[in-house]
Amino acid sequence: GTWTDRHGVDHEVGSGDNGFKAIFHGWWAVPDRDEEWYARKLKEEKAWFVAQEYPSSPEEAFIGSGNPFFNLDLVNKMTIQEPIDRFDMTMENGQYRNHPKSDGDTWVWEMPNPKEAYVIGADVAYGLESGDWSVAFVMKAKTKEVVAMYRGKCSPGYYGEHILRALGYMYNEAVICSEVNNHGHWVIGKLNDLAYPNIYRRRSTTLRRETIYETLGFQTNRATKPALCDSIHDWMTEGGTVCDRATIHELKTFVRETRGDKVALHGSPHDDTVIALGLAIEATRYAVENHLDAPKLDPTGSIDWWARKLDGKSGGRKRLSPVA
Repeated sequence: GTWTDRHGVDHEVGSGDNGFKAIFHGWWAVPDRDEEWYARKLKEEKAWFVAQEYPSSPEEAFIGSGNPFFNLDLVNKMTIQEPIDRFDMTMENGQYRNHPKSDGDTWVWEMPNPKEAYVIGADVAYGLESGDWSVAFVMKAKTKEVVAMYRGKCSPGYYGEHILRALGYMYNEAVICSEVNNHGHWVIGKLNDLAYPNIYRRRSTTLRRETIYETLGFQTNRATKPALCDSIHDWMTEGGTVCDRATIHELKTFVRETRGDKVALHGSPHDDTVIALGLAIEATRYAVENHLDAPKLDPTGSIDWWARKLDGKSGGRKRLSPVA
């Protein structure tokens, strides 16, 4: 469906089509409310209260009584940008393949640069047509700029074996930070079994001993989710932005809800893009800490390459002899 804003511009509703005709009346539908009145409300009240009581869009109206987690002023500054390319991805004979498609599940805003290192944050869904989406964001490891996104529905096994591997190899063997909850075990298992070279490892301390062990994947739970969302907030404050309608919608409708003495963070109805975005930001931190934020350089022809050739440590290749 569509709705018309106060300037007479038509917009699509939400992130998808549920078959219902949407009807939205914004704050300007009430007589005697003008831009000056709205500007005064923004100064007098908190941003979340204005969004709740005097919404400017369906997304703000759907927030309801919840307290928006993210700064709506920052989210509203984000602009939708059409990708430079869209396609579906697969792995074929150990190589990634892009299949051009106008409604492909992979969106690209910037093609890979051999001089850049990249990371991928991946949220995992079960793959049901009526369920959540599997989402992956590709970011530059140093600047945290979003350059590509996958948003589709497929089995977790296929997601790990084809989609994430293809994206990872396309973007210079990017560090992949996938959640390991529930269906995420299948994804991590596929990546590990197929020897993908850069998988995020989390560190944990056990209760019985003080040694630290490493485990593949990110565990998203009540304890780690707030920190993940805080990292998105900080990233947005520093100028981070996304370009697609679905993520902007989910950032707007992601709320902090108090349930008794507990606080729950969730989207309405989905928060797949939000979690994937947080995982990508977490992956940039991991890449920097582990010195994976610089691309691997091709050593062919370097002094070190020739030295290894001459001393016979060339991975089983024929040894080269020096010439006079």
